Amino acid sequence: MECLTYVEKCRTEYIWTIDKFSTYLEFYNNLETPVSITSGKFLTEMNNEMIEWNFELQFNEIKSEYKDWISIYLFRLSPGEKKFNALFHLGILNSKKDELNFGNATRGEFTDDSLGYGKDKFLEKDMLIKNTKELLPNDCLTIICNLVTFDEPVTISRFVKIKKPIYNQFIDYKRLFDDPAFSDVTFVVGDKELKAHKAILLARSPKFASMVAGRILDNAEKNHVHITDINVNVMEALLKFIYTNEVDNIDGMVDDLLALADKYKIKDLKEICEETLYLSINDENSAKLLTIADRYHCDDLKEKTINYINKNGLDVLATDEFEVMEKNYPHLITEMYQTLFIQRSWN
Repeated sequence: MECLTYVEKCRTEYIWTIDKFSTYLEFYNNLETPVSITSGKFLTEMNNEMIEWNFELQFNEIKSEYKDWISIYLFRLSPGEKKFNALFHLGILNSKKDELNFGNATRGEFTDDSLGYGKDKFLEKDMLIKNTKELLPNDCLTIICNLVTFDEPVTISRFVKIKKPIYNQFIDYKRLFDDPAFSDVTFVVGDKELKAHKAILLARSPKFASMVAGRILDNAEKNHVHITDINVNVMEALLKFIYTNEVDNIDGMVDDLLALADKYKIKDLKEICEETLYLSINDENSAKLLTIADRYHCDDLKEKTINYINKNGLDVLATDEFEVMEKNYPHLITEMYQTLFIQRSWN
């Protein structure tokens, strides 16, 4: 008998920017009754059910014990019978786009009629007034929330007759990669030869499979394939990943490796390259990353990069790379504006 307890969870990041925030500090301070600002609605998904949320930022009345603070609360808006637990961490983005966390994570049990959960003492008003340049860049307060929702735990039991041994085929594949004694195809890149096995290539890459099916690798030159448009280090990294599912030290070649992963339809490697590129994003290279994402059909990288550019618009617009993109890829400018319009309509 085997028993398993598990929970369904969903992780979401939500960013709320409030423009001209000093106006709220000035007019909503020292009021007899509390005043609140409500964020736009946003969605999370649990077990194929869409859950609607929003935040409420509250300037407390002068008689309240929280009169010197700005409070924040998370509310579940969508009706439903199911109960969800949520854990969320709140912070703000400063002038350098760094996330500043205020306090510990908050946990709440949400039903459709539950009260909001949050922090009574989220931001001290005097702290914002004294640090306006750092905490309210361009007179904007940007709140960031990392929200994790949990379903109720589920426990299942089952009979287990045979315990299967753990097997990792890449351990065996790596032995083949390190010892090319039984290789049956050779890639010639410059003056270097890289040995490989057709069966492994077939199993790992649909593109290689079609090449073999077309007898491209089965020519009269003893199964030698000449590669002229790729650096040998990039080709070697590609083959190593095919055999071992591992890739190392790709920062200097990630653009070329992404192109090769896209060409040979190696999805896992392509996702690693996308993540590596996004970790390097900044104002200077974001426009170039967007053109790369578009060229190699990297939907996730494209979406994240468009969001970055829209968030840092003026700084990115001033770069040479953005000018190149605007001239040669006008459809990307259109997509950026469409995304920005949709995001603002939600808020």
